[in-house]
Amino acid sequence: MNINFLVVGKTENSYLKEGITEYIQRIGRYVNFEKTELIVKGNTTEQKVVLQLESAKILQNLKNTDFVVLLDERGEQLSSDKFSKKLEDFQNKGISRLVFICGGAYGFGEEVYERANFKMSLSMMTYTHQMARLIF
Repeated sequence: MNINFLVVGKTENSYLKEGITEYIQRIGRYVNFEKTELIVKGNTTEQKVVLQLESAKILQNLKNTDFVVLLDERGEQLSSDKFSKKLEDFQNKGISRLVFICGGAYGFGEEVYERANFKMSLSMMTYTHQMARLIF
C-alpha cells in the first residue's frame, strides 16, 4: 500500500521541516510514504475563493481509485492502536493508494468533503496546520 500525505501550502518553520523529514524517513522503512505540498496561487484572502482554489488543487491530485482521509477537526478520533488497526484494515481491503489530506487555514471545500472516504481528527486540541503535519 502506498500512502500519500497531501498538504496545502508550504511548511515554513525550519524546526517543523526537520521533524517532518525525520519522521518521513522513519516511516519510509515500513511503508511507501510520500508527502506532497500543494501550492495554491491566488491574490485573495476571501475565504470562499481560497477554498475553491484549494479544493480544485486537491482534487487534481487525486485518482479515482484513491481512498481519501481528511484530517478534520470533526473527524473520528483514534487511539494509536485503533489507527494501526484501521491502516491494517485498509491494506486488507486491497487499497493501493491511501491519501491523507491536511487542508489550509479554512479547512476543506464541499467538493473535497464529498470526495472523502473517511474523516479523522488528530486531537480535540487545536494545532496550527503546520504543526498538524508534524503530529500526523
